[in-house]
Amino acid sequence: MSDYPIMTREEVRQSILEIAIPIDFDQLIEDGVLEKDGAWYRVLDFKRLPKHASMKIKTLQSGPKGTRVKFRPVTKATMKLAERLRG
Repeated sequence: MSDYPIMTREEVRQSILEIAIPIDFDQLIEDGVLEKDGAWYRVLDFKRLPKHASMKIKTLQSGPKGTRVKFRPVTKATMKLAERLRG
């Protein structure tokens, strides 16, 4: 038996809708949550990182510069699915 609970249909729907929310990088940088670092973003405040953004973290790296992340882009397929679920 798995230690992970099975997601309900509504939980799956909500997750897809959250993943479809684009990340407003400019606002997060302005708010002091992220800082651009080359192809990476340095996370300055994980507590204020929106859930939809944290769900898109593709790569996480911790080191002397702090925690840096790369994000997955929102795909067209995800956007189409989210539109159908909203519909």
